[in-house]
Amino acid sequence: MKGKRIVKEEEVGKVYGNWNVKDVFKKRGRTYFLVVCGKGHEREVRADVIIHKGQSCPECEGNPLYKSRTYNSWDSMVQRVTNPNDSSYHKYGAIGIGCHPDWLLPKGEGFRKFLEYMGEAPEGYTIDRWPDRSGGYFPGNVRWASNSEQGFNQKRRSTNTSGRTGVGWDNERGLWVAAICVNRKNIFLGRYEKFECAVKAREEAELKYFGEIKEEGDRE
Repeated sequence: MKGKRIVKEEEVGKVYGNWNVKDVFKKRGRTYFLVVCGKGHEREVRADVIIHKGQSCPECEGNPLYKSRTYNSWDSMVQRVTNPNDSSYHKYGAIGIGCHPDWLLPKGEGFRKFLEYMGEAPEGYTIDRWPDRSGGYFPGNVRWASNSEQGFNQKRRSTNTSGRTGVGWDNERGLWVAAICVNRKNIFLGRYEKFECAVKAREEAELKYFGEIKEEGDRE
């Protein structure tokens, strides 16, 4: 078992749904249970998920994807829009970002509904709200996206002072600089005397690598 053991002996032996709690521990700042179902399937699960939702064993339900990237993406989505104890809740559920109610159904049904709509996550892809990044996780506003697409879809950072993502001022040279990040690599697009020229270079790169020009919203 991974993680730091904590003292919560009263939880050991309790039954939630068809899970029996064998141990309790801390991992990444959250409380986890080591549980076993009636058929002997053992797994580590977040304590709050089991206590409040009573999820049953996905393996017993014939769902072999419960440990997959797809399941992890779904579970992370559910946690950040519904669980006040999740580290990302303040950026999602707390400000009204939710998801389709069918994807929140208990006992594995929510995941099955989600999988039916989204399909399995491609290698290296995670769920992304698109095209309306201020909207929730609903049919028509979700996709599987690469890290580059996720980064491209984010709001302009608070450290950006030019007003345009990917464009900044080079104090040493007295020129505007344009750049873009693709597959976690920064691509230098040039230095320009005019701000408009740097913006144009950035927009051309956005069309080349992402097929669209980024809509600038509020800062992160």
